[in-house]
Amino acid sequence: MEKTNNKIILIVVLATIFGMLSGLVGTVVARVYVLEKAFNVPLMGEINLSGNYFGQQGLVIRGAKKVIVEQNTKVLETINSADNSIVAIFEKKQSIDEKQDNNIKNIIESAYNLKDEAGQGLVITSDGWIISSYAPKAYSNDIATKTKESIISDYVIIDNNKEIYSIEKIILDTVTGHSFWKIQANDLPVKVFVEAKNIHNGQMVLAVNWNGSSFLSIIVEKNKDDKKLYKTSDNFFNKIKLADDFGRDFYGSFVFNLNSDLIALIGSKGEIKLISDFAPCIDCLLGDEKIKYPELGINYLDLSDFVFSDGDIDKGVLIYADETGTAVKKGSLAEKAGLETGDIILSINNILLDETNKLENIFKSFSVKDEILIKYLRDNKEFEIEIIL
Repeated sequence: MEKTNNKIILIVVLATIFGMLSGLVGTVVARVYVLEKAFNVPLMGEINLSGNYFGQQGLVIRGAKKVIVEQNTKVLETINSADNSIVAIFEKKQSIDEKQDNNIKNIIESAYNLKDEAGQGLVITSDGWIISSYAPKAYSNDIATKTKESIISDYVIIDNNKEIYSIEKIILDTVTGHSFWKIQANDLPVKVFVEAKNIHNGQMVLAVNWNGSSFLSIIVEKNKDDKKLYKTSDNFFNKIKLADDFGRDFYGSFVFNLNSDLIALIGSKGEIKLISDFAPCIDCLLGDEKIKYPELGINYLDLSDFVFSDGDIDKGVLIYADETGTAVKKGSLAEKAGLETGDIILSINNILLDETNKLENIFKSFSVKDEILIKYLRDNKEFEIEIIL
């Protein structure tokens, strides 16, 4: 009798264990099969939430190993937020008088195909300034055949609410090839610009374009020019590289972090430039509507990139000639201020130059007409000068 009872107990225990296991397996199958079918969220591979009409965003995650709900929420929030600030530039269509001509063909030809934009832009001020990698060709040719006013009248800007805006001004940045467009508007949604120091390798970012597509990737390389031995104080534009090739569909689009803040612009040739590098230019634009960048005019070696045997010198930048033999550019602010080859700049506005505070990043925080204090070392003696950029 005792043996029989033991067998019964053993059978009950085994049945309980197998029952629990089968329930667990069923849950996993349900999650993988049912959730994937219902919400199109697989645990591995590619996620595609592409929209088929204007205003519906698409999300593609290539090579995702694991997707968590919080991340998905952040991604979708970023897409929706970016969508509100992205606009498109169109060649202006001639309106028709429907009373005189009700021909449906003419009406359609005067309408805008929202997938046929000339370029795309992003709102950078609430009163209507927009930045774009697109620029009318006539602007790059010194407007030989047409006046600025007539070129402006050739375009309109349309937002994602399908509002059409006429153009007030177009200003070309000849340094970068980007352009700035002004429309008459108020209370437009604008994005926070991410500073260069807050952008890191391994950071997840999202590219979003006008046509309703989004691309999730990570930053794998920042500041490519850091690998060069010689640097210049006037190299304003850092480029970043993403882990995946986003394709031509994203040329001219915009890169955000998952807090919906703007990190970079993707140029017309696919190069990715940090938005923070445009800050001095934008400050001047909002001031006197002219594109200017502060220029110091030196080539240098960053001493924090080297290890010296005596250990005495590991901070600051050494003004040093590059491959062309130029250390201080002729006619530059540095030359006018008396800086020379061999001087070691220690700090700018009392910010010590070291591995954390790089000269190029500090210098980009200034605008034209700013006054800066430079401390430097010459013949083991410390000096300081004030320069107006």
